[in-house]
Amino acid sequence: MVRPETLTIRDQMAALARAERIAGEQGSALHSLILLRKPRRLRLDVFARDPRLAGHAINANQDTICTRLGIDYRLHRLPEESVETGTGAGVIKTFGPPDAYLDRLD
Repeated sequence: MVRPETLTIRDQMAALARAERIAGEQGSALHSLILLRKPRRLRLDVFARDPRLAGHAINANQDTICTRLGIDYRLHRLPEESVETGTGAGVIKTFGPPDAYLDRLD
């Protein structure tokens, strides 16, 4: 498991360049893939930040990055998750059981 926020950009890029498969929640932590020169046979599994959103409401940044670089990209929605929105930073997300995530990753 890699926590990008704990690594320098150089170390983040080295970890991404070595990876064959990356999984994570939708968001900017996965946008650094755009900095890779030529990802080789990379598969990216992204879990939707809010599984209730319709497909057109999900941010298309990851689609754009993966299409440009030829990355095998799969978006997963977990009905076991729930998101309650509030005001400002008042968003509460309840994650599903770990097995639910692993099942999506084959």
